[in-house]
Amino acid sequence: MWSLPVSQHFSVLPVGLSVVVWLVCYIIGGWLLSFSRRFQSFHKGAQHQGRTTIPSYCFILVVVPLSVYTLATDEELAASRQLGSTPLSRIIINMATGYFLFDSLSVLLHMGSHGGQYLLHGVLCLITYGLAALFDVYHYWGPTFLLFEITTLFINARWWFAQLDNKEGTAYTINGISLILTWLSVRVIFGLSQSWVFWQDAFSPASAKVPAAIFAWYAFSNISLNLLNIFWFFKIMKSALGFFGVGKGKGKGKGK
Repeated sequence: MWSLPVSQHFSVLPVGLSVVVWLVCYIIGGWLLSFSRRFQSFHKGAQHQGRTTIPSYCFILVVVPLSVYTLATDEELAASRQLGSTPLSRIIINMATGYFLFDSLSVLLHMGSHGGQYLLHGVLCLITYGLAALFDVYHYWGPTFLLFEITTLFINARWWFAQLDNKEGTAYTINGISLILTWLSVRVIFGLSQSWVFWQDAFSPASAKVPAAIFAWYAFSNISLNLLNIFWFFKIMKSALGFFGVGKGKGKGKGK
């Protein structure tokens, strides 16, 4: 089933270091936020969610530019999309594995604030990037699909606008439009086009070396993620139309 040997490059140290970095971001971010009286007025669950946006922002601001740079310059990685790794890809994969481990543990310890869907998302991402780190598989697709995290910038911002009761201003509207445009362009259009390449690779001779169980997991993840991205896009559009009073005509301010 798992006929590939564990990668000679794999080590728990960089993954563990990644977890520590995001934990430090969470602690320092929470400490800085505690100086805000408005933040102190949030209920306990909202305070935790606010703290988690700090490591989330830090992760995005590091991993997205690094992923773009890797995809643009790492010819060795582009030539071997199924098996193998490069120094840049290993940095990204280990960083992402550590982040999703931190994220999963954070959600698990605060289930009342997040809910099961967030835990499921974190665990699925952890398994996907963990397998890549462990077996040196599909490293090219790590930075490719981590570009989806760009949309999280606007999701986090929308959460803060809602907590600060600022859902009527121009900034909230601009953020919402930015979320729609980036979601459509990055998660839907770019995501589907890259998934097409992934499935073309699936029938190449190099893919025959990937164990069936590992390929099955990545195939399942790819299909599921694309379906979820399309489903969530329609939910975002429905919310946006509601905000602008389109459809049911309930007026402004009803969008999430």
